[in-house]
Amino acid sequence: MAKIHTSTQVENGAMKDFEQLGGKELSFNNLRDMDLCWKVVNEFKNEMACCAVKHSTPCGVAIGNTAVETYTKTFECDPVSIFG
Repeated sequence: MAKIHTSTQVENGAMKDFEQLGGKELSFNNLRDMDLCWKVVNEFKNEMACCAVKHSTPCGVAIGNTAVETYTKTFECDPVSIFG
């Protein structure tokens, strides 16, 4: 499942306002991976950033000018791990 999350008002890095739109309930590992991604992309204050994580290990991080470009660059870092 791929999603794009954007926010202009983040309170202390909290992910409390995310809404799961479909799929099965997120596991502890899913939530931990989301938290890690959130922390990584927030290091890029004024840039569009994307992070992919597999089992608590970043397998791709990129910046770009559009969401598609940024995701594509992230995917190209490690297309095997990012996909499963």
